[in-house]
Amino acid sequence: MKKIAMMLALIMTLVLLAGCGGSQQQEQPGGNGVQDIVDQMNDQLEEQGKINESKQHVGEDEHYIIKNAEDLLAFADFIKEGNVAVKATLQADVDMSGVTWVTIDQYNGEFDGGGHSIKGLTGDGLFHELDEDAVIKNLTLEDVDLSEGGAIADYSNADIENCHVTGKISVTIKSKKEYVGGLIGKMMNSEGGIRDCTSKVDIHCENPDTLSCYVGGIVGITTNGAVENCSNYGTITGNGNYVGGIAGRVEKWASTIRGCVNYGNVAGRYSVGGVVGNGQGLVIDRCGNEGAIEGLVNVGGVVGGFASSDSIWSYVFNCYNHGSVTGTEPVKDMEMQNIAGVVGYNYEGQIVNCYNVGKVTSPAQEKKWDYMTAGISGSNYDSSDQYVYNCYNLGEISGGRAMGFAVIENAVNCYASEGYERYDTYDYSTVVSAGAFADGTVLTGLQGFDGQNMEEKIPDIVAKYEITLSGWVQQGHGPAFDWE
Repeated sequence: MKKIAMMLALIMTLVLLAGCGGSQQQEQPGGNGVQDIVDQMNDQLEEQGKINESKQHVGEDEHYIIKNAEDLLAFADFIKEGNVAVKATLQADVDMSGVTWVTIDQYNGEFDGGGHSIKGLTGDGLFHELDEDAVIKNLTLEDVDLSEGGAIADYSNADIENCHVTGKISVTIKSKKEYVGGLIGKMMNSEGGIRDCTSKVDIHCENPDTLSCYVGGIVGITTNGAVENCSNYGTITGNGNYVGGIAGRVEKWASTIRGCVNYGNVAGRYSVGGVVGNGQGLVIDRCGNEGAIEGLVNVGGVVGGFASSDSIWSYVFNCYNHGSVTGTEPVKDMEMQNIAGVVGYNYEGQIVNCYNVGKVTSPAQEKKWDYMTAGISGSNYDSSDQYVYNCYNLGEISGGRAMGFAVIENAVNCYASEGYERYDTYDYSTVVSAGAFADGTVLTGLQGFDGQNMEEKIPDIVAKYEITLSGWVQQGHGPAFDWE
């Protein structure tokens, strides 16, 4: 205010001096000197007004304060001016219903929802791309209605913490690939990850046969980083590849999915899973599926399939499936269907301390290798190097070449209920009566496993990722994990 007063006083003085000069005043080359000064000062006052307008949103702790829709729009404009690292805080619920929203292209700051919500975003999510120093936390997005990407961001290298989303996302693919997730479309090489988040977003991706749609309840695809303690309640559907209740696809070494549960129904065609549709070089620990899973090829209660990974192995520890797993139609010639309670198609994967009680069904009537239907693991590539440890199946298995447990040579301390076809050459589980699951016999066997017989490489992974084999307790259907 003092600066403005001084400028006004100076203008008055110049005006008075100009009046005193009368007709003797000479016009200066290049224009009116007094007017130039006045114009310059007006420009400075206008700029000062813009600065003050922006600063009125900034609190003492240098956070951009957002209380309503107008504030959120002003924040987006402020970011577009180059202030990509400014911190922001919601101090009230914000209703964006009926407001035109254009996603924030790039952000590298901390956005704290403060336990508040933003309601009614349409078309685009909140951000397009989040850089590696960004943090999005304590935020709820309600009733989103989007046509691409993820509700929080399309692409992310950021930390996403304690965020929750409801609504719907419906995508029709326009390019070769599309990444669609309830929170994030694609998580890229993140040293952080997504933690303590939930999605109640119904997602559908429509795509021609020549294109790929990576669809997940939490994230469409992650190429690195962690997804931990997250849950999906939304219905996830896609008529293409890579559809999962938590992540559509997980690839590259050091990706982890831990402590996540899917409650929504999941349907797709190729590589469809209750937790992960397709994985390559990942670790899944303490995850479960409660939803109904449907697909054509490589369909699993936990993982649809593990991909070829150049000897980079994948691991599933301490996981369960309670939902039904169904092959939707017979496959074409020379395709293997692979429908299973835990992992549909197992390429260079190890399964440790897991179980299935869900019904597993193939529509095929032929009992041949093309139609693998199993309680734990379907077809296993080069199964002499793959193991299943301390697992059991109590789910009903029907259709195709039904296996009570797994199509694998190396099953250690594993149990399957009697009454299903058994191919001794490829199924090394112990067959027991249904009563053995109910009376504690199987529980005692599982509790007695100490992990000492596990293949050499598995203890290395256990140590690296701080894996603890979950304890078993008796429940109505039989043994269950002590953390369920």
